[in-house]
Amino acid sequence: MPYDTGTEKTAMQNKAPLPDHDEWTHLDLTTTLLELAVVQIKHAMADNDESMMALAEAHQAIGNKLQAIATALTAVSADADPDDTQSNINQNLGQMIMAFQGHDVLNQRLEHVCETLEGVKTHIAEESLRDNQQAWATMVDGIEQRYTMKDERRVFKTVMRKGDGSNPPAADKADDDSDIELF
Repeated sequence: MPYDTGTEKTAMQNKAPLPDHDEWTHLDLTTTLLELAVVQIKHAMADNDESMMALAEAHQAIGNKLQAIATALTAVSADADPDDTQSNINQNLGQMIMAFQGHDVLNQRLEHVCETLEGVKTHIAEESLRDNQQAWATMVDGIEQRYTMKDERRVFKTVMRKGDGSNPPAADKADDDSDIELF
Protein backbone atom coordinates (compact mmCIF):
# COMPACT_ATOMS: atom_id res chain seq x y z
CA MET A 1 0.00 0.00 0.00
CA PRO A 2 1.51 3.35 -1.01
CA TYR A 3 2.28 5.98 1.58
CA ASP A 4 -0.74 8.13 2.41
CA THR A 5 0.03 11.68 1.37
CA GLY A 6 -3.05 13.17 2.95
CA THR A 7 -5.81 12.18 0.54
CA GLU A 8 -7.12 9.64 3.05
CA LYS A 9 -7.49 10.08 6.79
CA THR A 10 -4.28 11.40 8.29
CA ALA A 11 -2.47 9.89 11.25
CA MET A 12 -3.84 12.67 13.41
CA GLN A 13 -7.44 11.87 12.38
CA ASN A 14 -6.84 8.17 13.08
CA LYS A 15 -5.37 9.03 16.48
CA ALA A 16 -2.09 7.29 15.60
CA PRO A 17 0.46 7.57 18.39
CA LEU A 18 2.90 10.41 17.93
CA PRO A 19 5.94 11.40 19.99
CA ASP A 20 4.71 12.35 23.45
CA HIS A 21 5.44 16.05 24.02
CA ASP A 22 3.85 19.42 23.42
CA GLU A 23 6.02 20.75 20.58
CA TRP A 24 5.71 18.24 17.77
CA THR A 25 8.14 18.49 14.85
CA HIS A 26 8.69 16.48 11.72
CA LEU A 27 12.18 15.68 13.00
CA ASP A 28 10.74 14.04 16.11
CA LEU A 29 8.33 11.98 14.06
CA THR A 30 11.07 11.09 11.56
CA THR A 31 13.35 9.77 14.29
CA THR A 32 10.47 7.82 15.83
CA LEU A 33 9.60 6.28 12.47
CA LEU A 34 13.24 5.38 11.84
CA GLU A 35 13.32 3.67 15.23
CA LEU A 36 10.10 1.84 14.36
CA ALA A 37 11.65 0.59 11.11
CA VAL A 38 14.75 -0.66 12.92
CA VAL A 39 12.74 -2.44 15.62
CA GLN A 40 10.43 -4.07 13.06
CA ILE A 41 13.38 -5.32 11.01
CA LYS A 42 15.11 -6.69 14.10
CA HIS A 43 11.94 -8.47 15.23
CA ALA A 44 11.52 -9.99 11.78
CA MET A 45 15.14 -11.14 11.82
CA ALA A 46 14.69 -12.74 15.26
CA ASP A 47 11.53 -14.54 14.15
CA ASN A 48 13.29 -15.71 11.02
CA ASP A 49 16.26 -16.94 13.09
CA GLU A 50 13.94 -19.10 15.19
CA SER A 51 12.40 -20.60 12.04
CA MET A 52 15.82 -21.25 10.55
CA MET A 53 16.99 -22.99 13.73
CA ALA A 54 13.97 -25.31 13.59
CA LEU A 55 14.65 -25.93 9.92
CA ALA A 56 18.33 -26.65 10.61
CA GLU A 57 17.37 -29.19 13.28
CA ALA A 58 14.93 -30.84 10.88
CA HIS A 59 17.65 -30.85 8.22
CA GLN A 60 20.01 -32.66 10.57
CA ALA A 61 17.36 -35.23 11.53
CA ILE A 62 16.49 -35.86 7.87
CA GLY A 63 20.16 -36.24 7.01
CA ASN A 64 20.61 -38.80 9.76
CA LYS A 65 17.53 -40.77 8.67
CA LEU A 66 18.60 -40.68 5.02
CA GLN A 67 22.00 -42.04 6.04
CA ALA A 68 20.28 -44.92 7.82
CA ILE A 69 18.04 -45.56 4.80
CA ALA A 70 21.01 -45.60 2.44
CA THR A 71 22.82 -48.04 4.70
CA ALA A 72 19.74 -50.28 4.98
CA LEU A 73 19.12 -50.15 1.23
CA THR A 74 22.68 -51.21 0.55
CA ALA A 75 22.35 -54.12 2.98
CA VAL A 76 19.04 -55.31 1.43
CA SER A 77 19.70 -54.87 -2.26
CA ALA A 78 22.62 -56.32 -4.10
CA ASP A 79 21.94 -53.87 -6.96
CA ALA A 80 22.18 -50.78 -4.75
CA ASP A 81 25.32 -48.75 -5.21
CA PRO A 82 26.16 -47.30 -1.79
CA ASP A 83 28.44 -44.66 -3.29
CA ASP A 84 25.72 -43.48 -5.71
CA THR A 85 23.07 -43.38 -2.98
CA GLN A 86 25.41 -41.57 -0.62
CA SER A 87 26.41 -39.12 -3.36
CA ASN A 88 22.78 -38.23 -4.12
CA ILE A 89 22.01 -37.70 -0.45
CA ASN A 90 25.09 -35.55 0.03
CA GLN A 91 24.24 -33.49 -3.04
CA ASN A 92 20.70 -32.81 -1.79
CA LEU A 93 21.91 -31.97 1.68
CA GLY A 94 24.51 -29.65 0.17
CA GLN A 95 21.77 -27.81 -1.71
CA MET A 96 19.86 -27.39 1.53
CA ILE A 97 22.93 -25.95 3.22
CA MET A 98 23.35 -23.45 0.38
CA ALA A 99 19.76 -22.33 0.94
CA PHE A 100 20.58 -21.78 4.64
CA GLN A 101 23.40 -19.48 3.62
CA GLY A 102 20.84 -17.27 1.86
CA HIS A 103 19.28 -16.68 5.27
CA ASP A 104 22.61 -15.58 6.71
CA VAL A 105 23.18 -13.18 3.81
CA LEU A 106 19.70 -11.70 4.25
CA ASN A 107 20.26 -11.22 7.99
CA GLN A 108 23.57 -9.50 7.38
CA ARG A 109 22.05 -7.15 4.79
CA LEU A 110 19.14 -6.30 7.10
CA GLU A 111 21.53 -5.67 9.98
CA HIS A 112 23.41 -3.21 7.76
CA VAL A 113 20.10 -1.49 6.91
CA CYS A 114 19.32 -1.22 10.64
CA GLU A 115 22.74 0.27 11.35
CA THR A 116 22.22 2.82 8.57
CA LEU A 117 18.75 3.77 9.82
CA GLU A 118 20.05 4.10 13.38
CA GLY A 119 22.84 6.40 12.13
CA VAL A 120 20.38 8.55 10.20
CA LYS A 121 18.10 8.70 13.24
CA THR A 122 20.98 9.84 15.45
CA HIS A 123 22.09 12.50 12.96
CA ILE A 124 18.56 13.87 12.64
CA ALA A 125 17.84 13.77 16.38
CA GLU A 126 21.11 15.36 17.53
CA GLU A 127 21.09 19.06 16.79
CA SER A 128 24.90 19.18 16.79
CA LEU A 129 25.00 16.55 13.99
CA ARG A 130 21.92 17.54 12.00
CA ASP A 131 23.57 20.24 9.87
CA ASN A 132 27.16 19.05 10.24
CA GLN A 133 28.28 17.97 6.78
CA GLN A 134 31.49 16.38 8.10
CA ALA A 135 29.52 14.28 10.61
CA TRP A 136 27.22 13.03 7.83
CA ALA A 137 30.21 12.28 5.57
CA THR A 138 31.85 10.30 8.38
CA MET A 139 28.63 8.35 8.90
CA VAL A 140 28.37 7.56 5.18
CA ASP A 141 32.02 6.42 5.11
CA GLY A 142 31.26 4.16 8.07
CA ILE A 143 28.31 2.64 6.23
CA GLU A 144 30.51 1.83 3.26
CA GLN A 145 33.22 0.36 5.49
CA ARG A 146 30.75 -2.00 7.22
CA TYR A 147 29.68 -3.61 3.96
CA THR A 148 31.32 -6.99 3.65
CA MET A 149 29.68 -8.37 0.52
CA LYS A 150 30.74 -7.34 -2.95
CA ASP A 151 27.14 -6.76 -4.05
CA GLU A 152 26.47 -4.44 -1.09
CA ARG A 153 29.51 -2.34 -1.95
CA ARG A 154 28.51 -2.20 -5.63
CA VAL A 155 24.95 -1.10 -4.82
CA PHE A 156 26.25 1.49 -2.33
CA LYS A 157 28.63 3.01 -4.88
CA THR A 158 26.00 3.03 -7.63
CA VAL A 159 23.29 4.63 -5.51
CA MET A 160 25.61 7.15 -3.84
CA ARG A 161 27.16 8.14 -7.19
CA LYS A 162 23.72 8.69 -8.75
CA GLY A 163 22.37 10.36 -5.64
CA ASP A 164 19.04 8.73 -6.42
CA GLY A 165 17.87 5.39 -5.09
CA SER A 166 14.69 5.32 -7.17
CA ASN A 167 16.12 2.73 -9.56
CA PRO A 168 18.63 0.73 -7.55
CA PRO A 169 20.88 -1.57 -9.53
CA ALA A 170 19.82 -5.20 -9.79
CA ALA A 171 21.76 -7.85 -7.94
CA ASP A 172 24.80 -9.05 -9.81
CA LYS A 173 23.70 -12.45 -11.12
CA ALA A 174 27.13 -13.16 -12.59
CA ASP A 175 28.34 -14.08 -9.10
CA ASP A 176 25.42 -16.45 -8.37
CA ASP A 177 27.33 -19.44 -9.67
CA SER A 178 30.02 -19.07 -7.03
CA ASP A 179 29.05 -21.40 -4.24
CA ILE A 180 29.65 -19.32 -1.14
CA GLU A 181 30.74 -15.76 -0.64
CA LEU A 182 32.70 -15.59 2.57
CA PHE A 183 31.90 -12.53 4.64
